[in-house]
Amino acid sequence: MSTYNAETPLHIVLVDDSEHDRVAFRRAFRKSRPSVTITEYVRAEEALETLRETTEHIDLVVTDYKLPGMSGLALCEELLAHQAPYPLVILTGAGSEHLAVDALKAGVNDYIVKDVGQGYLDLLPLVLPEVIQQYQDRIARQQAEKEIRQMNKELEQKLLLSQKMIALGSLVAEMTHEVNTPLSTGITGASGLLEQITQFEHTYSDGRMR
Repeated sequence: MSTYNAETPLHIVLVDDSEHDRVAFRRAFRKSRPSVTITEYVRAEEALETLRETTEHIDLVVTDYKLPGMSGLALCEELLAHQAPYPLVILTGAGSEHLAVDALKAGVNDYIVKDVGQGYLDLLPLVLPEVIQQYQDRIARQQAEKEIRQMNKELEQKLLLSQKMIALGSLVAEMTHEVNTPLSTGITGASGLLEQITQFEHTYSDGRMR
């Protein structure tokens, strides 16, 4: 996943059954930088079906908690179960923060409370890009940690192989010593015997043998 760039356009999927809230969400990003493309769904079931099949790049999924049929939390849980490659944000009504806490425990990346005065709309262009950045940082860190673990595993295997080779070399040296000792003795003895045989042949050929 590429690192978040403040100039790169963002693609946000919004799941909210309130047309008023969807319009307000779009307006919040009307003048934002980077520019934002928003794909809207009214029902979680429709969003889930499309998100499972799409190959389009998505930077963030934002869903209202209370939806007709499948809830926003159930949608997030389904996406998390399929290892969705983007962060998830839950929108909740004021006074239902405990629901958002449940969402965080389930693996949702963040939550935003829809306050009555709709002050949350002003925060969206600031908070959501930060959520994307934190998510991408976490993914990059996890990838780096995975690579480090793999490198450590390979180093351990090489170290184990090196230790085996050292042990094998030591064993070969010991065996060589054990073989060389009697072999050297045998060669020395054979050389002495050969010398005596040579002397015996000379004595015989000279007629000096009795």
